[in-house]
Amino acid sequence: ATTEEERISFLPLGPGGEEGSKWDGIVALNGRLYCCPRNAAGVLVVDPEEGPVIWEAAVGRGANKYMGCIADERNGLVYC
Repeated sequence: ATTEEERISFLPLGPGGEEGSKWDGIVALNGRLYCCPRNAAGVLVVDPEEGPVIWEAAVGRGANKYMGCIADERNGLVYC
C-alpha cells in the first residue's frame, strides 16, 4: 500500500497574485493535464513524465480570463 505522500505531490508555482487563483479548470488529454489560465499569463501543462511547464500562450496578464476548459480528443486541442 502507498501512503498519501507517495501518491500526492505539490508543484512550487508561487502565489496566486492579487486576484487569487492562477488557473481555473483542468482537463486531461493525451497523458497530460492542462489547466486554463484564470489570472496566470499562460496555460499550465503537467506531463507526469516530464514535469510541469507553463506554456506562455498569448493570453495576456489580465485577471479572470478563463474559468474552465474542455478537450476535443478528435483534433487533440484544448479549449478554454
